[in-house]
Amino acid sequence: MKTIATVFVFLLVFTTCFSQSPQAFQYQAILRSDDGNPVINTAVSLKISILSNTIQNAIFYAESQNTVTDNFGRISLQVGKGTVLTGEFSEILWESGQTFIKIEFDPAGGSNYQVLGQTQLLSVPYALYANRSGNTYIAGPGISITGNTISNIGDLSASNELQVLSKIGNNISLNPGGGAVTDSDNQTLAATVNGTIRQVQISGGNSISLDVADNDNNPSNELQVISISHDTLFLSNGGFAKLPASTNAVVPAGGCIQSTNPTPPQGYVYSGTGFTAGDQWNTLAPMANSRFGAAVAAVGNQIFVMGGWDGVSAVSKVVEMYDVQTKVWTRKANLTTGTVYAASAVVGTLIHVMGGYNGSSALSLHLVYNTLTDSWSQSTALTSPRSGCSAAVVSQKIYLIGGYNNGNVLGTNEMFDPATNTWTTKTDMTTARTDFAIASLNDVIWAIGGWGNDALNTNEVYSPVTNTWTTYYPMNTYRSACSGVVAGNKIYVLGGGDSYRYTSTTEAYNPSTNEWISTSNIPIPRSYFGAVGIGTKIFVVGGNSGVSLNSLVEYDPTTVQYYIHCAE
Repeated sequence: MKTIATVFVFLLVFTTCFSQSPQAFQYQAILRSDDGNPVINTAVSLKISILSNTIQNAIFYAESQNTVTDNFGRISLQVGKGTVLTGEFSEILWESGQTFIKIEFDPAGGSNYQVLGQTQLLSVPYALYANRSGNTYIAGPGISITGNTISNIGDLSASNELQVLSKIGNNISLNPGGGAVTDSDNQTLAATVNGTIRQVQISGGNSISLDVADNDNNPSNELQVISISHDTLFLSNGGFAKLPASTNAVVPAGGCIQSTNPTPPQGYVYSGTGFTAGDQWNTLAPMANSRFGAAVAAVGNQIFVMGGWDGVSAVSKVVEMYDVQTKVWTRKANLTTGTVYAASAVVGTLIHVMGGYNGSSALSLHLVYNTLTDSWSQSTALTSPRSGCSAAVVSQKIYLIGGYNNGNVLGTNEMFDPATNTWTTKTDMTTARTDFAIASLNDVIWAIGGWGNDALNTNEVYSPVTNTWTTYYPMNTYRSACSGVVAGNKIYVLGGGDSYRYTSTTEAYNPSTNEWISTSNIPIPRSYFGAVGIGTKIFVVGGNSGVSLNSLVEYDPTTVQYYIHCAE
């Protein structure tokens, strides 16, 4: 049985300062068989080797470990804690250059290993090198350093540094043998009033006098009332000030103003500088259930989160709805079948949930949720099971694209017509992919990033009119398990990650200029989350960041240009 491993998390554990770094690091993976399904609840044996960066890949250290996969085929090891086969873990030369890890595997639990893969260890393992770094310490007076031992060779008396400071009356003493002093400072502070003179005095010392006289001897004539009429301010006892015309500006100190109007008002000139404000993330009320890989869709001002997995218990059937206007979460009717990594699409007031994974196999599931009646129904099943697929809607027709099934990453493209409840095969993607971002804009469909043989940054567009795919400029980053959302006239690709890390990166793509720009990052890095656009705002919910998340955050990508005008 050939088996493949997909790495989800790679983490080195270390401490700082003078503590000792643990001689191990954490390794997690998911084991899959040829048909793409995880090897679940199975006793397996592995051989882990740490290699040098030489052509021969000399082995620094090797060990074997036995473990059992969980319900999702996941294994979790502490490399350095197994049965040693070669070398010593504490003697690995992390400082020698690039270092690699090789994983070998026997599905029968013996020692007939087959190679699963080899990959470079990045910066994190070198926390272990801190224990080997050569700090040199120089002994001062009374100190001796021998090897790893620091000794006190000076005054070894344990009692002669212990003294007590005390005060009795005006006498301050230090015992033993410290002598005594007398505190003779017994001054007092007093205040006196003499007519309009207020005096502060220190006994036996200086004094300060303040004259608080009201020269016209009328305590009421300083009180006036300020009022406004149209564009003029008035004082009740005379005097007024005319306000300048409105400039949509805030007047700071220094005689300059900021305005959204590039033309300066009368009496001001443009200073040649300005700034852009906006592009903000805000945290909203969280879901009741933490989960990732859920199907997420928006209908009007309501966001629906359907199914998913919390990483611990069974695949979920739970459906929660968030109302953007009331800012309240509400439970809705459960899915009839639990699913994770499914695709969703909205046609009118109906949400289609398609495919996914039930914890043991990919699904050909096709459920329809009626948001008006809070009820689920079955629709025409997919032509073949798949998970990690994505869906988009053009002209009231659903296009289900890509995904993963039986060990294969898919490039398939099929159209579902809700009017006839039929599926039609369309032209495959140029690049097969799963767990990718999808977006529909200007009656075409964009497929971006995802996973093929590795994390992708490719960007291709499908035209339903011509039934063709065209490649456009790629993203700046490689990532899968990301989400795509349309806001304004741009496509935003958010979050995701590769085999080694989660990301919070957000990139905006302008199809009219075929250009990518970086924008504000998601507050918490995550993958396998949901994202929807409502109006000009983007909402990101749930996901995986090493633990499943229940957070909901709102992103407003709009910005405002301000201009600085200064007085002539």
